[in-house]
Amino acid sequence: KESPKIIHVDGSWYHRPDPNTGLLRNPSREYISGPRLPGARYLDIDALATTHELFPNRNPKGLPHMMPPQKLFGLAMDAYNIRSEDHVVIYARRGALFTPRAWFLFVSMGHDPNRVHLMQGSLEDYVEEK
Repeated sequence: KESPKIIHVDGSWYHRPDPNTGLLRNPSREYISGPRLPGARYLDIDALATTHELFPNRNPKGLPHMMPPQKLFGLAMDAYNIRSEDHVVIYARRGALFTPRAWFLFVSMGHDPNRVHLMQGSLEDYVEEK
């Protein structure tokens, strides 16, 4: 049996436009272009959301950013090769205020709260200190 891994997850998500530019940031594009922590996965809150189009009975009003069904979250974790015994360290870029939402998502879907952690500071802070 494979021993638990430490997996970094970029939980960056922006609710409002950048106050400096007035533009809405695209965290998925920022993740792809880097920098990012080695081996990190990107958790797209909206890609995993319970949308009205896919789950009309679970989201009849079409509200955005709704929690996914456990089965969908489990499939995403399988694709990311994240197992329930792994330690997940969630980080984000400067200006992303919803990183705790990613923590809450993991814990509410059954991941052991002692194995889900929030990195203090931003990715940029980490890169600057390195």
